[in-house]
Amino acid sequence: MHHQHHHSATSECNRLRADPTGPRYGMRLSSGAVHVRSTTPLPEVVLTGAEGDAFPLAWAADGRVATSSTEGRVVFWALDGSTEAMTVTTPWADRDINDIDWVDDNTMAVSTDGGSFAMVDIRGGYTQVDAHDGDVLCGRVTGDGFIVTCSGGDWTLRDLRLPETVLYYMPDAHKDEIYSMEMAPGSRTVFATGGKDACVRIWDLDGIGREQPVGEKDDGPPELLFDHRGHKERVNDIQWTDEPWTLVTAGDCGLIQVWRPNRASIVGTEVWDIKDEDVL
Repeated sequence: MHHQHHHSATSECNRLRADPTGPRYGMRLSSGAVHVRSTTPLPEVVLTGAEGDAFPLAWAADGRVATSSTEGRVVFWALDGSTEAMTVTTPWADRDINDIDWVDDNTMAVSTDGGSFAMVDIRGGYTQVDAHDGDVLCGRVTGDGFIVTCSGGDWTLRDLRLPETVLYYMPDAHKDEIYSMEMAPGSRTVFATGGKDACVRIWDLDGIGREQPVGEKDDGPPELLFDHRGHKERVNDIQWTDEPWTLVTAGDCGLIQVWRPNRASIVGTEVWDIKDEDVL
């Protein structure tokens, strides 16, 4: 799995994510360290305990932060005054962990090579689901008990209570591999995907099953809200901002774009309320 790397003073920064609980953000470096910095004059905290050149970085709703490590390990820190690393060992020592998302206080959704994702309980135990034929590069929980996973150019929707069953399958969502995915803040149904085909697409699960006028069918399936083609090369990372319908996307071309879909494409879709804690 290959990603665009971003350089810092000591090591390449593989991923940058903001803490939803406060004015700080974490950087997952290729060395394995996670640097936590604040937008206020607080000292930087360096979190150690993870190893390997990996990309996942996930903040929990209570301010804990997790990343992946070598030999199939998930490492997380409570950041409650301590920088002690806590480790969850998974059965996938021979696989890369490609993505992590917190489901609740004790559970993470972990996406891996080999076509699987798993619900991993930090207290012990896991439930593995063979979700795709190819590597699962992205997995995001919708917030109401569902999960969307991406492999190749496809995505699937599942109910976490019955994860073996595919509720909905979107083949060829992108013409090539999907490298990044993020749920929109304040929404349980809207998410964006970025791919090797240089496209960023915004989807709405509420569109599943919606009847389309004949003229709209040529624009894509009813779940597709917008197709952004401003990048020239692979899209490696996506983040929604605190401004409604505004995204930041980064690609192999070395450009970071800040953009929003045109208003005509989101007519009829409810704009969600964005609170201070949703600021990315």
